[in-house]
Amino acid sequence: MRSWTMKSMVFCLLIISSYGGWAQTGQGRAKALLEEAKGYMAKEDYRAADKKFRQILSLNEVVPTEALYFFAFTLEKNHQLQSSRNFLNKYTDLTGKSGEYFNEARMLQNRLDVLAREIEACEYCDNDGFRLITCSQCDGSGHIDDKCPLCHGFGEITCHKCLGEGVQISKNQFGDNVYKTCDVCAGKGKETCTQCHGEKHVVQDCPRCKGLGRSGSDVLCNHKEHFIIPSMTQIKN
Repeated sequence: MRSWTMKSMVFCLLIISSYGGWAQTGQGRAKALLEEAKGYMAKEDYRAADKKFRQILSLNEVVPTEALYFFAFTLEKNHQLQSSRNFLNKYTDLTGKSGEYFNEARMLQNRLDVLAREIEACEYCDNDGFRLITCSQCDGSGHIDDKCPLCHGFGEITCHKCLGEGVQISKNQFGDNVYKTCDVCAGKGKETCTQCHGEKHVVQDCPRCKGLGRSGSDVLCNHKEHFIIPSMTQIKN
């Protein structure tokens, strides 16, 4: 299940913050989707419920405050813990102690706090509690050796002083052109690449694991050193 992006999270929370309740128009569709989501939650089909909540938010309408609690609950069940906490915090900010699901929200908050402490103490999982596995792109090194993006693997770039001409042109006292071999490139028109220093390749942080050597997977961590990774494990991007 794809986690919420920061952009989508900020967008929907801005809508909620602006109104904090039901819109006066177009409530029918959102209400129907909310009831469908709650139905899936009753069946413990939290992935299906997640899709319904996302549909509610995609309507670009004001989100009913109760939906925030139910979505936070669903996100916790799908182990999207950071997103769950964000929606739960917004629910409690808007409703305070008068919220219909105040007690349930407190229990959810306690569960999230327990999970957060377990995850913080574990060196084998990401912030949502999924097992970190060796990055398949860099083989755990955290770096990749790639063709230099500046010289495209040639090791040289156009001379910055003569602009590839190989000579420097100036004027004498009579206004005539005076040609002099470029003292930077020795007349070749090329100089050593300033990024790879002639090596033709550069070592960069792996774009998949951001230099960590490990990537999140779709398998929940047991918070223990020894762990058998299922053969069908998928890497989270």
